[in-house]
Amino acid sequence: MFRSSALKRLGYSTAALAALLAMAAQPAFAQEENGDRGGDSVLQVDDVRALARQLGVSLDDTRPEEQYETSAFGRPLIIGGELEAAGQWRDNLDLTGEDGVGKLTPEAQLEFLYLFSDRMIAFAEVKAFVDSEVWTETGDRESDAGLDLREAWVLAPRLFGSDFSLQVGRQQYQDRREWWWNENLDSVRLHYVQGRFTAFLGLAEAQIRTSTLEDISPEDEDVVRVLGNAAYTWTRHDRLEAFLLSQQDHSGAPALNAVLEEDDEDAADSDLTWLGLRARTRQSIGDAGKVFLSGDLAVVDGDETVTEFVDFAPGQIQAVDRFSQEVSGWGADVSLSWELPIDLEPVASIAFAYGSGDDTPADASDDSFRQSGLQGDNGKFRGISRFRYYGETLRPELSNLRVLTLSLGSPAPAPAPVEGEAWIEAVFHNYAQAEASTEFRSERLDVDPNGVDEHLGDALDVIYSFESGRRWEFEATLGGFRYGDAFGVDRGEWAYSASFKLDYNF
Repeated sequence: MFRSSALKRLGYSTAALAALLAMAAQPAFAQEENGDRGGDSVLQVDDVRALARQLGVSLDDTRPEEQYETSAFGRPLIIGGELEAAGQWRDNLDLTGEDGVGKLTPEAQLEFLYLFSDRMIAFAEVKAFVDSEVWTETGDRESDAGLDLREAWVLAPRLFGSDFSLQVGRQQYQDRREWWWNENLDSVRLHYVQGRFTAFLGLAEAQIRTSTLEDISPEDEDVVRVLGNAAYTWTRHDRLEAFLLSQQDHSGAPALNAVLEEDDEDAADSDLTWLGLRARTRQSIGDAGKVFLSGDLAVVDGDETVTEFVDFAPGQIQAVDRFSQEVSGWGADVSLSWELPIDLEPVASIAFAYGSGDDTPADASDDSFRQSGLQGDNGKFRGISRFRYYGETLRPELSNLRVLTLSLGSPAPAPAPVEGEAWIEAVFHNYAQAEASTEFRSERLDVDPNGVDEHLGDALDVIYSFESGRRWEFEATLGGFRYGDAFGVDRGEWAYSASFKLDYNF
């Protein structure tokens, strides 16, 4: 276990990535074009339109090859985006039976790509959204609508004829599994592309409010991040990557006994560094079909100051205690998918994820792994649609957690009379804490385990997805989580979730 100052960690991590940038590259990589889903691609720096699409459009979305094009000041302006009808429902995630809520969340995205020249491009994405509660268990409903500037950046490809490109502005950081990051950040990023080897190094800090409804979140305010990635791709399905994330939180903790608005709560000021590796490969096993292997490994190290709050008055909280601790943990995620050599070519998958826990919570260190805070944990095994691979209902963070996942997916009938491809997948999860604890990091669960039993429960998700060309996409999910021994007398209770979305891309 290593201990060092935040400045030294930042220096060592940046130096490590710089060394990767200096590696000798191989001849140019020609991307395979075939129907085999889930492959990786290298940034197409010689095609600025393709480059902007790769950097600007989420992996969750597709766009047609031909988009509306006009001119502004004598240069091409390309306009695209998507219209989305969507909704979500969930119930009993606090074990009261009174938290049920159903929402409609339609969105409209507009994307603008402006080609100043072959050496300068600009991209912007604006989203209009509605978040409307159409049903709640209690009968109280809320509705919000607003605008969000999701991206606004300029890119200078091949600076001075080199293999480096510079991207400046609010831009998308997204890895293929969103295990590290899926966030739009105000940043400066330097890309390097040479044949099969690619890398980037970015410096990010929130600068401006981008939503009409929300200001910069307290967790992100005055947080400086260095993000890095280096990847070597020798085929679409064979890839090795290194990741770096180092953050320094300069926001400062509130004075003890200070009274704050609830929306201003920032429980932890953390100076942390994550380092990790990812590998994936596809191998043919003759008449037995194909197997796809993937693995992530990461460590986190640093220190943080934690402030504890209590309710003070409606809408207000009070800082009542504070402590500092060192952080050191590790996490891993491995999966194997087998494409069966039978009709329809169904895919069976097994995955195991582990985030270390803290077996001595009374000392001044925390050995629990935690993810970056930028993660989405959204990906797929071999199907069409990306989904929450740690569970659609629970959506846990990989921290002090063991997750065993089993999945079976297969091509499915497309909805008549529309032509296209469809996929249906059933996914089972078993959850257990690495160390029994009353704390559990989850995006949705609003109840604490008992701290005695490790078994959190089990979940089952069914995902149906369909796409027609590059225009239409549809996805529907049904999920359920069965509470385990860690919830005592509530063992065997169920929480439920469902969602759908229909996208038209233009």
